[in-house]
Amino acid sequence: HNGTSPSSAWKTLAKVNATVFSSGDHILFKSGSVWTGQLWPKGSGTEGRPIMIDKYGGAAKPVINGSGEAEDAVLLKNQEYWEIRNLEVTNTGTSPGVRRGVRVMAVDYGDAHHIYVQDLDVHDVNGSNGMKENGGITYYSAGDAKPSRFVDLRIEGNRIHHVDRSGIFGWSTRWVRSKWYPSLGVVIRKNVVDDAGGDGIVAVATDGALVEYNVVSNASQRSQDYNVGIWPWSADNTVVQFNEVYGTRGQHD
Repeated sequence: HNGTSPSSAWKTLAKVNATVFSSGDHILFKSGSVWTGQLWPKGSGTEGRPIMIDKYGGAAKPVINGSGEAEDAVLLKNQEYWEIRNLEVTNTGTSPGVRRGVRVMAVDYGDAHHIYVQDLDVHDVNGSNGMKENGGITYYSAGDAKPSRFVDLRIEGNRIHHVDRSGIFGWSTRWVRSKWYPSLGVVIRKNVVDDAGGDGIVAVATDGALVEYNVVSNASQRSQDYNVGIWPWSADNTVVQFNEVYGTRGQHD
C-alpha cells in the first residue's frame, strides 16, 4: 500500500517508523483506531512546511498504546518542524519504570526548530517516581559535542492525567550557567494536568518561556520528593500567568 488514501492505508506502526518523511507530509491515523507499540517516524520538515501527525475520519482520537514496550510511546529525536495533534497516548507496563507518553529530544543536534505537541490526551503512564523527566509529555536536550536546544517549542491544549512522575517536564544538560544554552520560544499553554505523581509543569533551561492558562490539579500524589504544581528552574525571563493550581500534596517545596 502506498499509504496515500484510506483504501490504501498502511497497517502497522513499523511501516511508519521505518519511513523518512519530508516537508509537508501528513501522517494520519484513523479515528478510533488503536495501535500498540512505539510511534517514532523519521525525518524533518522545513520552515513553513512542517510534517503533521493528526487523525482522520471521525471525532475519536486514535490511540497509541506504548504498553510499556518502549520508554516513550511517541518519540521525536534530533528532528525538527513537526506538529503532533489529536492522539490519545498511554504507556503502562507490567511494573513502574522510566516511561513517558510523549518525548522530544535534541542530542548533539544543535537547534531543533518548530515542534508543536497539541490537543493530545496522555494518560496512565506508570513511570518512575524517582526520575523527574518521565511521565506525560517531556522535552530533553543535551550535547557537549554540539550544544542543543529547542527553538519554537509549543505544548498546548493537552489533557494529561494519572501519570508518574511529571505532567509536563523539560530538562537539559546545559542548565548549568558555565555552559548554559537555553531553549527559546517555549510556550506551555492551555493544558490540563491532573493526578501527577510528582510535578505538574516544569520549564528548565529556557529563556523567555511562557506558561499560561494551564490547570494543574492534584500534583505530587505519589512521589515523596520535592514537587510543585508549576515552576521554572535555571530559566530566565519566564512568564507564568493565568494558571490555576490546586490539590498539590506533600510537605516538600
